[in-house]
Amino acid sequence: MAAIAIILGWANVLYTFYLPLVASPLFYVGAALLVLGSWVFAAGVFISYLE
Repeated sequence: MAAIAIILGWANVLYTFYLPLVASPLFYVGAALLVLGSWVFAAGVFISYLE
């Protein structure tokens, strides 16, 4: 989602969550999913390390 917003030029804020800069909602949803996905991956690595 974030890639689509960036390619189409709807997200001129690049990779920041700085509030006064406004981008497409797809950019912010995609960026949030990217962060959430990295947390889930890190948790999976940590859990598999403990086993």
